[in-house]
Formats: sequence, C-alpha cells, structure tokens
Amino acid sequence: MAKVMRLKGTSSIFLLLPLSILLWAAPSFAWRENTHHLINEAALQALPSDFPSFLKEEQSWILYQAPEPDRWKSKEAETLKKDSSPEHYLFLESIPLSASQFPQDRFSYMRALPEKVLPEDVGLLPFAIMDTYQKLFLSFKAWHKNHTGDKRKPIEGNITYYAGLLGHYVGDGAMPLHLTIHHDGWVGKNPNGYPTSNMHASMERYAQETIRLKDLRSELKPPTLLQDPFKSVIEYLFASYAQVETLYSLDKAGGFQEKPIDPQGKAFMLQAVARGSQMLLDLWYTAYIESKKE
Repeated sequence: MAKVMRLKGTSSIFLLLPLSILLWAAPSFAWRENTHHLINEAALQALPSDFPSFLKEEQSWILYQAPEPDRWKSKEAETLKKDSSPEHYLFLESIPLSASQFPQDRFSYMRALPEKVLPEDVGLLPFAIMDTYQKLFLSFKAWHKNHTGDKRKPIEGNITYYAGLLGHYVGDGAMPLHLTIHHDGWVGKNPNGYPTSNMHASMERYAQETIRLKDLRSELKPPTLLQDPFKSVIEYLFASYAQVETLYSLDKAGGFQEKPIDPQGKAFMLQAVARGSQMLLDLWYTAYIESKKE
C-alpha cells in the first residue's frame, strides 16, 4: 500500500510508492524511435533561414541522436542504464515543489526531496534537459569565437550531437506519462475506472501510427527567445503533466483507437508531440542567440 506523507512547512502531499514498484514499472521509453525522430526533424525544418546552415546539413546525425539515451538502457551496460534512467522522467505528484520552487541544479533538488527519497524514485528529467542545453550553449559560444573552418569543424560536431541529444530529453517531457506515477496505468484509488496497465506501450504505438511530419510541421510557430530557459522548461513539464487525466479519459472513451482514428485522440497526441518539437526549437534558437553575447 502506498504511504502518504505530509511535509512539514508545506501543504503538498508526497506520495511515496514502494521502491520495488517504482523500479519494476519505471518508464522505459517515452516515444518509439520514429516519434523521437519526428520531434527533432520538425524542429530542424522550422529553424529560421539565418540559422547556421551546418545544422540542417547534418540532419541524419541529429535524427540519429534523437533516441540515443534510450540506447543506453542496454542490459550490457547495467551501471549506465541504472544511472541514466531517472533522467527520462519526473513524477510530479511525488515532488513537494511547485513550478516556482524548483532548484536549478540537481543536487539542490535532491536536498529538497523528503528524507529517504532517492532521485530514482522521482526522476531527474529537467536537469537532463538543462545540462544538455548548457552544453549546446557553450558549444555555440566556442563556435562564435573560432571563425576558421578547420577550428569550427569539430565544434560543429559537438553542436550537432548536443542538439540531437537535447531533442530526446525534451521529447520525453512532451509525453504526459513521463510526468506521473501513473506512467503505465492508473495507480491507487481509481474511481473513474482508468486502465491500470500497458498504457505506455499503447500510447507509443498510437503516436507512431498516427503522427506524421506534415501534420507536425503545421503546428509549429517561429522560434521564441526564452528569457529564462530553466523556468520555461519547468513550466513546459508542468503543462505536460496537466494533460495526464485528459489522456486517461480519452483512452477510456476509445479516443486512441487506430481504426478508425478518433479526431480528438489524434489532436491530443499531435499537440503533445508538437509541444515537444516547439520547445526543442525554442531551446536551440535561444542557445544560439544567447551564445552570441559577450
């Protein structure tokens, strides 16, 4: 049975599931490989014309990196799998922090968690996003300082790698099931009779079968310069989390059946994937623009 703990000095409720359940049911993939590719590809195609051209020229490399962190979950690399897995999710019901209270580094965040709660219990997704974003920003900064082709070439390799990798973590954050303890079925009291298993695989399959690049591209707006990237990332993750029960309600109503396709279900999933592609586009653009500053 889940334990409920009220934290001193806050009205938040911390729901702590047994660690064995979390480890057994921790999310493995947010999207299938093809959907991760789409998120990166749509963002790449939406870059403004004055963005450095080498990024688009390396599209195949950026698409290859989109599912790269999922490849680190191999049984042949158990330590890497264990250490990196929490960077794919964030169980917001289980974290006694509002969007405005999130610390900006993972160690301050760990100290803010209740006693005996480990990062793998609740996830580290925003810090995976921000660490990769800052690596991209620093690489762009080095690119601006080195103006010759010979010096820029290896830097461009780094930029392409980090840009593609960033797409994975941002894409994970677009999937509502990666922001909740209900990531593979409804946990605990279930008055609405939501599914209790196999939700993750079902949503992955549905997205892959229904979302196409042409639909995704039409959803994207020109990139926005983010004034506070960390704040924007946290708000983005909370916005995804806010869609959890809508996803379950649609699923219960048959909204994610593949034949015939329900317009509401497809619209929901398209908006989720587009939310990830738009955030990726904005982060790429912000890293580039901000890196120009002295």
